[in-house]
Amino acid sequence: MKDRLIEMKNISKEFPGVLALDKVDFDLKEGEVHALVGQNGAGKSTLIKVLTGVHSEYSGKIIYKGEEKKFKNPQKAQDNGIRTIYQEIELLPNLNVAENVFLGHEPKNTFGKINKKVMHEKTNKVLEDLNIFIDTKKKLGEYSVAIQQMVAIARAVNRKASVVVMDEPTSALDEHEVKTLFEIIRSLKEKGIGIIYISHRMEEIFHICDRVTVLRDSQKIDCWNIDDINELQLINAMLGKKYAHVSSKDRKKINNKLLEIKNYNYDNILNSVSIDVGKGEILGLAGLVGSGRSETMKCLIGILDKKNGETVLKSEEVSIDGPSDALKKGIAYLPEDRKTEGLVLSMSVADNIILSNLKEFSKYGIIDRKKQEKIVRDYIDKLSIKTPSSKQIVKNLSGGNQQKVVLAKILLTKPELIILDEPTRGIDIGAKKEIFSLIKKLASDRKSIILISSELNEVVDNSDRIYVIHEGEIIQELKPTEAITEDRIYEEIANVN
Repeated sequence: MKDRLIEMKNISKEFPGVLALDKVDFDLKEGEVHALVGQNGAGKSTLIKVLTGVHSEYSGKIIYKGEEKKFKNPQKAQDNGIRTIYQEIELLPNLNVAENVFLGHEPKNTFGKINKKVMHEKTNKVLEDLNIFIDTKKKLGEYSVAIQQMVAIARAVNRKASVVVMDEPTSALDEHEVKTLFEIIRSLKEKGIGIIYISHRMEEIFHICDRVTVLRDSQKIDCWNIDDINELQLINAMLGKKYAHVSSKDRKKINNKLLEIKNYNYDNILNSVSIDVGKGEILGLAGLVGSGRSETMKCLIGILDKKNGETVLKSEEVSIDGPSDALKKGIAYLPEDRKTEGLVLSMSVADNIILSNLKEFSKYGIIDRKKQEKIVRDYIDKLSIKTPSSKQIVKNLSGGNQQKVVLAKILLTKPELIILDEPTRGIDIGAKKEIFSLIKKLASDRKSIILISSELNEVVDNSDRIYVIHEGEIIQELKPTEAITEDRIYEEIANVN
């Protein structure tokens, strides 16, 4: 039997008016990947923050490598070999790879100066052990998010980590990059490193994890060996109710075109991209990360300046000068990164929702708060946004509820076309179901939807028609009359290569 690295026993954590953890148990063995899953707000983040010293006041106890420990701050946890790799990479893009790997622990020569030669040699060794082959002298920011994440793992290994917490590690990775990450995880397992794996992606949990623990409503529901549970049972445990997978096989045929994009070209990324979307249609854009999906939409709404191409809206050629102009023409865009592009995290739910339509709520620069509250409350109810009040600061909401606030903000402008770029990134299975139910309701109300998602099953299950895009070109249009499957899309991409 593998030795236990961590045992967390009867962990409870209370915030003013909220019991965030209620006598939760969790353990991690050497050389295993243990998934920690649950809906947003279930207690996952709080449990990890207790373990890593972010929350030092709690009841219960932590036994680490056989000794009871209480880490007073994150640095103490890191000094003991517990490292966390967050969804948002916490490295410095303006420093080179080696400087990031050794940040704060640079090797020094006899004169007390940083020994750059040794630093790069040791960095290369750590990276090679993980089968990562990159230029350590190159600035980290010049590499993809996937490489940056792997450098963060290398940094953890270099600091002699015994435990690595991975928080949504694949959220910005394509299929090939996910495979590379899983190879690195396996090499960490071989070194005896224990990994706590937090993800909303069911297929990953069953592919890479050894055990899974479910939290719901601040309590531990159960822990299973991964071979002793299936996906449906796991989802039911997370939601606390019966759930059946439903796939949209009843695909609508659309005759009335709302929008046509003709021969978009952009900076060697897009090559004569042409698509159209009908009224009330959910149109999927399927492709690997970097295929040109998001760039096509950003050219449409004027964020990127395309070299050439036409935009035809309701049978008339139009020019769109930016997101504000797009909104005026009835086109709304839900960005891939809600935290930096979709929300002002320090503002309230109410103020975020009216942000894109301030003129309707203000006169002489003064906001009509009574009118605002009435409209905002209506959207909170319609979208089932879980918030104590409209005055709640958005950064305090779960990921799924933050995404609903962005949706409320764009729906308030009454758009005819809604572009959804990764609408379910980083949110739990329950919130995903609610968002796709909302998307289908919008389509039934004759709103047109363009859906982009790295989770190909979401595009397949929820789209009426799909364009497959690869390396900046449309390689196939999959129509409602065809059998549309994930395998079919992968085959189309593979056939190009």
